[in-house]
Amino acid sequence: MLKFDDMDRGDLIKELEDLIEEINNLDTISPDPPDIVYNRAVKEQNTNED
Repeated sequence: MLKFDDMDRGDLIKELEDLIEEINNLDTISPDPPDIVYNRAVKEQNTNED
């Protein structure tokens, strides 16, 4: 856990920028809605069983 008391303003801003970048990167991993991802996985699983 971050201890904000020990950080100056510049460190806090940098930490927030890093967190925002991580959150934005989460969107690029799988832009599809979860149900589409699930349906694709099920379809692939079914074709692999043949």
